[in-house]
Amino acid sequence: MKIILQVLTGGRAGEIAEYREKDLITIGREHSPGKKSNDLDFDHRKDVAASRIHCQLVATEAGYVLFNKNPKNVTYLNGISKIQTLVSDNDIIKCGKNGPKVKIRIYDNNPILARKSAKPIVEKEN
Repeated sequence: MKIILQVLTGGRAGEIAEYREKDLITIGREHSPGKKSNDLDFDHRKDVAASRIHCQLVATEAGYVLFNKNPKNVTYLNGISKIQTLVSDNDIIKCGKNGPKVKIRIYDNNPILARKSAKPIVEKEN
């Protein structure tokens, strides 16, 4: 499965990160300027509404699940506060009340997931 995260707002607006077959993606504010701390880092000085390890996307058989990692700073999915939820293509994550927003694009090449989303074949009885 391929997932693309596009930073829509904040200090790193316009940045795009692509991940292939990654089981865990961490999202948060860098610990200090210029020091990579997460798979997707927000700006240390400009994105203070985001925690240093704000949330994670975890690959499961059902797809990617978003986990809020810091109860002090809320994680929103499409404007709704979430602690843990399955994400979909074109969803928007917001890290903190006035924090940066990230758009999710999911490209599924996983045959297990493709089979689950396909309509079942119904056999006729004789």
